[in-house]
Amino acid sequence: MNNNRFRSNQRYFTICIYTVFVIFAACIIFRLIFHWDDILKIIKHFLSSMSGFVVGILIAFIVNPLVDFIYEKILPGFFHVQEGKKSRMLAIALAYVVVLGAAAVCLIYIIPQIISSLTELSGKIPSMYTAFSGWLLNIAAEFEFLNNGIVHTLIENMYPKMMELSTVLASKIIPWMYSVSVAVIQWLITIVIAVVVSIYLLFDKQLIFCSVKRISYAFLPERRVDEMIGVVKKCNAIFTGYITAQALDALIVGILCFLLMTFLRLPYALLISVIVGVTNMIPYFGPYIGAVPGVCILAAIRLKYGIMFVVMIFVLQQFDGWILAPRILGDSTGLRPILILFAITLGGVYLGVFGLFLGVPVVAVLQYLLNLMIERRIMKKALRDRKCCEVLNNNDMKEYK
Repeated sequence: MNNNRFRSNQRYFTICIYTVFVIFAACIIFRLIFHWDDILKIIKHFLSSMSGFVVGILIAFIVNPLVDFIYEKILPGFFHVQEGKKSRMLAIALAYVVVLGAAAVCLIYIIPQIISSLTELSGKIPSMYTAFSGWLLNIAAEFEFLNNGIVHTLIENMYPKMMELSTVLASKIIPWMYSVSVAVIQWLITIVIAVVVSIYLLFDKQLIFCSVKRISYAFLPERRVDEMIGVVKKCNAIFTGYITAQALDALIVGILCFLLMTFLRLPYALLISVIVGVTNMIPYFGPYIGAVPGVCILAAIRLKYGIMFVVMIFVLQQFDGWILAPRILGDSTGLRPILILFAITLGGVYLGVFGLFLGVPVVAVLQYLLNLMIERRIMKKALRDRKCCEVLNNNDMKEYK
């Protein structure tokens, strides 16, 4: 009598598990594709409800390098404080004193001066246009080949554009900056929650990492978990290292620009220096993007100011490119120039301004992961080829014997 009872088979069971997983993943992918708008609404609603925690995670990620620097360098070196929970809490407190102090300086001193400069600049646009058009007419009178109506046509076409720019600055940008300031005050509760969350994350960072490692070791092979930890640490080092170094370089360039403009007595020193410093975080194109508004503003006031600023920014960028940036940045990304241009272009197209700043570190991380995957594939292939050669050699030896 045949026994038709079901017999368990590990191989078929594994195939069934993979099949169910693939079907489940396919259903999720199709639902994402055909209900993308609904998915985006759910994600936005979730992020808005968890905004305090999301912002807290971002703040912790930004402040973490400063906390580590104070914890590892400042406290042991200058205050001779031994490592421990109390010293880490002290490092977190000092880091937030620095960050909140910088934010207070920006809110109390820098932002009001920028708003005042923009307000003053919007009121001077008509007179700047008159001075600039007079300068063009004088040039046209000096050179006969320009005195054929082209300059007059150019001036007539520029007038409505300049008046429109003046109106936009006066009626939209300035009120928008004030509304942003009011919104920041309205978001005070969210900011307080975010700061508290970030403090807890920074203080319990090691505990969180240990918990994640325990869970990973419980469900994954030990060797695989160790490899994943190494990869995550390397990606974090690439990303945070580039952002920190680039921000420090931009800060130094902005401060030097402000000091030089103040020494040369150029107007709107703070406004133009902020633009130069922020745009300096964009590789290659940033210095030129930041210099254009300054040249236009200063040249419209007085041509001498524009020429002085061009010479100053040229010397400053040479100092940054040859001396400052190599010492601060070094080869932090390992990207070739063509890949940096690709990262800036792609980031700007898909993520706008944030893509210009974050495109390079993201591509650097992707390049590291791709190189790691290629190296592992090559190593596996070399090992497989070596084993095949050993088998063939053994067979040849057996036939020879």
